Amino acid sequence: MTSAVLVLVLALLVIEGEADYDGVGDCDGTNCDDLSQDQFIDYLTNPLRYDKYVRPNTSTPFGVIVNVDINHLEASQSQFTAYMTVKCTYLDSNLKFEDISPKRSLILGDETLKAKIWTPNILLKDQEETTIVQVEKKEDLVSIDKTGLVIYTYKMVSKFYCWMDLKKFPFDTQKCTLIFSDWSYNSTNLLLEWNKKSESLNVSDNLHFTEFIVDEIKCDTGTNDGPYQNRDMSDQVGSFSELVIKFRFHRDIGYYLLDFFIPSYLLVCTAWVTFWLQADAGPPRATLGATTVVAFITLHLGMSKDIPKVSYIKASDIWFLGVSCFIFFSLAEFAFVNVIWRRKKIIELKKPKQKYIIKAAVMPSVARKHLRKHESSLSVATLTQSNSSLDVATPCENGCYKNGIDSLDSSHSVIPMPEDEQVFTWTKMTPQEVAIWIDRKARIVFPLIFLIFNILYWVFVYYG
Repeated sequence: MTSAVLVLVLALLVIEGEADYDGVGDCDGTNCDDLSQDQFIDYLTNPLRYDKYVRPNTSTPFGVIVNVDINHLEASQSQFTAYMTVKCTYLDSNLKFEDISPKRSLILGDETLKAKIWTPNILLKDQEETTIVQVEKKEDLVSIDKTGLVIYTYKMVSKFYCWMDLKKFPFDTQKCTLIFSDWSYNSTNLLLEWNKKSESLNVSDNLHFTEFIVDEIKCDTGTNDGPYQNRDMSDQVGSFSELVIKFRFHRDIGYYLLDFFIPSYLLVCTAWVTFWLQADAGPPRATLGATTVVAFITLHLGMSKDIPKVSYIKASDIWFLGVSCFIFFSLAEFAFVNVIWRRKKIIELKKPKQKYIIKAAVMPSVARKHLRKHESSLSVATLTQSNSSLDVATPCENGCYKNGIDSLDSSHSVIPMPEDEQVFTWTKMTPQEVAIWIDRKARIVFPLIFLIFNILYWVFVYYG
């Protein structure tokens, strides 16, 4: 009894399906021009004649031609957002209707029509350089002509990460990729191709980043292994067809010039103002130096907070360390001259030259010790020379000896010394004069070294 009921139910379902299939409007399968578009779509996609889960042309590799329009790009740190329009074109012979509806030239539909037919499942691939965060599809549009040519168009908003090389930040050039692939079928069943008859990749003329300038966008093709290599799924094993979009862009330096480098120059010059203040003006010089240090650190932190944290040294780090050293040594110079200014003892110099002044300023005790040693050796040499000149005895005619002193003429009573053993005229400088001298030299040395640093830095940035 139960078996008879089940057979009866199945028979009724089959009869109902055939009634639905044969009774779509007034279409008899040879002329369906009188049907509305919705009725005709229902007729074409009826499950009894069309299977939307089976790809067209199952006997040969099925080709899908793709066009991509890039409308807009946004960047935030290493995350990018691409606004794209993707158009897929392919021939589905099961949707051919020129024989059954000759007066109908085109069928247009949206997501409702897309849900009734087979469409390629093209997604952005997750690879080493690109990670998909979110993909949204909107405004689907499907058109079918009488030969069965299907054009499926949809808009895609894709957020992805591009792993950047920031060694030359903020003067870096980056390369990123977007890879489209259909992992439902391997390359022996489905091939993705760029449109060769028209522009396969269109980029909006108004395309620009807020922080980057696009240098080049080009398309390429390739194949890669899919995610199901170790599973018994024939369609998902093997190489998969891919479409690749390659971006190359460089960072717009204008923002960093205005907000980082130019303020850095101003802070360095501000730190040098202390060289024109008197050495004993402790509070203003200390306040100015400390303020520039804090201001520059704050400036650097504000610039670097929006970039990824990396373990290697960036070009911006080199600039930060260099400028920090100049500001710090400007502050250290003040401390040095302030200590010299407060000294009480007069500084004696062998010669008023740079090396003697610096030596006396840095190591005053060593300089004084050297001075005393030199004076002592000079005195001993003078005394020895005098004794050798006075103690010589000369013989006389009657066999006696005459002392050298008696034989000297009164005009030769002073013994001249060799020129290289004469007493030097030592120069004396007050500690205040030494401090002022150091400040004057710093006004020239610091800018000169900073200029050399800039030449080396900018050569490295653009040619290194």
